[in-house]
Amino acid sequence: MLAMENHSVSSVEGIIDDDVDKSIRNLTLIGRDGMNETDHLILKIMTSK
Repeated sequence: MLAMENHSVSSVEGIIDDDVDKSIRNLTLIGRDGMNETDHLILKIMTSK
C-alpha cells in the first residue's frame, strides 16, 4: 500500500536492513522466536475445542 502511494520504509524504520544478511537474520528471528508463542496459542485453541 505504501508503494502505491509512492512511500517507502527505510532501514531505520522497518525490519529490513541495508545489509541483506541482517535482513535475513531479522526475518529469521520473527519466524523462529516470534512465531513460537503463536504456535503454542494455536495448539491451545485447537485442543480446547
